[in-house]
Amino acid sequence: MSSSPALLLSQTTTTRASAQKKVNRLNVRGRRVAVAAKTSGGSVGADGNGNASASSLEKSAAVVVGSLTASSFACLDAHAAVEQSNPAIADVAEAASALATYSVIGLTVAAIGVSLFKSFGSFILPGKRASASHILVADESLAISLKERLLEGPQSTLLDRFAKEASAYSTCPSKSKGGDLGEFKPGQMVREFDTVVFEAPLMELQGPVKTQFGYHLILVTDRTDPSA
Repeated sequence: MSSSPALLLSQTTTTRASAQKKVNRLNVRGRRVAVAAKTSGGSVGADGNGNASASSLEKSAAVVVGSLTASSFACLDAHAAVEQSNPAIADVAEAASALATYSVIGLTVAAIGVSLFKSFGSFILPGKRASASHILVADESLAISLKERLLEGPQSTLLDRFAKEASAYSTCPSKSKGGDLGEFKPGQMVREFDTVVFEAPLMELQGPVKTQFGYHLILVTDRTDPSA
């Protein structure tokens, strides 16, 4: 025996109300997941050279995936409720759930892509670059003493002598490479260090430069600027 239009309308309204309640409950759960992900995702820190840690990217990805995944489960749960209550509109609910799922996937990929580009895109795109070596010590008087000793020798051997002093006295992990920090871009290092590296003349001993990590003697070995 077929149901009357009024009865079907009543069942549909009841089903939608029940499904909406489930969606609301799970959206609250989604927000809690997002908050938990944000809390446990780590903080943006810095190593001994002042480089930003990779935890910022993990944090962004955790927040996006946590909240969007919870929303996806909300849609699927709502679909299950609709299917149980009224199979007549299950196909419509299934299509909506599929759309929501693919939307979650697309948004997640896009969000991670944006985070990756913000963190690493500048390594691909042209821009300013610099290479430098440094000696990091906790005591300013030691930094001054090392600088005076380095300035006494010939300029032609400065880089080699700098590397030996870095290996002997620097407290930075780069001491294993003679203080060589490799190549980096503006903003990767702490502000005081960054300013010297991108403004000081090449192969001229700089410092002591005080930062939150201690006192640096800096030797800028190379710098490029494609826009110059």
